[in-house]
Amino acid sequence: MPRFATKLLAALFLATATNAEAQELSLNAFGDLNYGYRFGAPARESDAESFAAFGEDIHPKNSHSGFGLVGTDFVLTAELPWDMVYLGEINFQVERGQQSEFEIDVERMFLEKRFAEELNVQAGLFFTPVGYFNRTLYSRAFLMTSAQVPDLFEEELGIVPTHTVGMQVHGQVTPGGEHRLGYALSVGNGRAKNPIDNVYARDDDGWRSVTAMLEWSAPWANEFRFGVSGWADRIRSYRVTQLGEVRDTTDPTTESMRLRELGFDAHLVLKSRWVNFIAEGVYQRHDDDLGNLPAAEADTRVLGGLVELSMNLGPEGSIKPFVRYDRVDLPDNAGPYLGLRSEEEAITRVFVAESSMGMAGVAWDPAPSWRLKLEYSRAFTGPREMNAVVAQSAFAF
Repeated sequence: MPRFATKLLAALFLATATNAEAQELSLNAFGDLNYGYRFGAPARESDAESFAAFGEDIHPKNSHSGFGLVGTDFVLTAELPWDMVYLGEINFQVERGQQSEFEIDVERMFLEKRFAEELNVQAGLFFTPVGYFNRTLYSRAFLMTSAQVPDLFEEELGIVPTHTVGMQVHGQVTPGGEHRLGYALSVGNGRAKNPIDNVYARDDDGWRSVTAMLEWSAPWANEFRFGVSGWADRIRSYRVTQLGEVRDTTDPTTESMRLRELGFDAHLVLKSRWVNFIAEGVYQRHDDDLGNLPAAEADTRVLGGLVELSMNLGPEGSIKPFVRYDRVDLPDNAGPYLGLRSEEEAITRVFVAESSMGMAGVAWDPAPSWRLKLEYSRAFTGPREMNAVVAQSAFAF
């Protein structure tokens, strides 16, 4: 969707919301300010050189240098008659790889009919039911203990499909003993010809992406969840073999490609009085569906995950020291698809790096709606400098 159309949609949404006749109308917001300092040699010199030559941004995603205004995420919820709910979420944000490029991003916009706790149906734009981080924490620094969005779930990298437009059925059942079994099944627009195209654009492939999630919650500690999810999609795009190469998609010599995408996610979350633990892993594969790709591109894999451990100290657990480790392993040149970027009839290939990073820091809640963080990170691979420190002030209301 063109940027001016997105701005118009956002303005109409906000104007209409103030006049909506609803049983209950609520507005919440999340935002954060950051100060970052990076130092040391690049974690991998060859990655830094490739990023400087063929990267799509000035800086790697979610790398902080100096003062940074991330933006504010507004969530409007309207309780309507007949157990209907409308939710709209608009993010006024700075592009996470740029210096001061602002954009308006529609995160969610859907209408939901609640039949019972066991059955709810929603239609519109929503997060895919993949894993824990994407559904629960994404773009909301106040809800996160650590400061940085993992590359694995960064929508501006497009490694994992984070959003879709379509329909979703979800709910939960209670087998007994306060155990709960939640589920979600969605059918929506799948991947476009490049992985970061706006998810609310039409999917002209003719194939719809299917995502399913099953999550068990147990009455142990404050929160315990274990879940699995997966998705299947078919991707139509164009083959671009060299970094920096630009191809005209209307040129008959530009080679088409069709890929089958399968993904699997598993997550485990434990939150207790003293200790919190989050672990999530993703496996993804792309397979050539036309038979015209060379062997090195015909069957590629992506592996990624994160592990975070934190403690709850101080009054009411307001002080949270933490450690975290992230990792994303990619095929050569990010495989045939994940490095593609397109604009109108042109398509090119940019450099998308693997990443592995360790983080340690402390989060402090001086007030119920305010969280301060100080974090040190060490990059082991990728184009980032080896060392970075970020201070973050995150809020919600």
